[in-house]
Amino acid sequence: MNQPNFRSSVIQDVIKYLRGEGVEVIIYEPTLADGSDFNGFEVENDFAKFSKRSDIIIANRLEDELKKVSDKACTRDLFARD
Repeated sequence: MNQPNFRSSVIQDVIKYLRGEGVEVIIYEPTLADGSDFNGFEVENDFAKFSKRSDIIIANRLEDELKKVSDKACTRDLFARD
């Protein structure tokens, strides 16, 4: 989420695994154009639209936006310190 180095982030491995399992993956990235493509994945740059379309949201960090959809957000940032 708004992380400038997401392109080289470890989340890429998670994304590739999910794709291999047949899961539809949508990337939320406000710095990219809506409807654009990132490594073959659809990009959504509006968080409200993204969260409405998503059954589960996987993120590196617990951002304020995720707190609004905590029932579907999973993050490695369990203590909101990273």
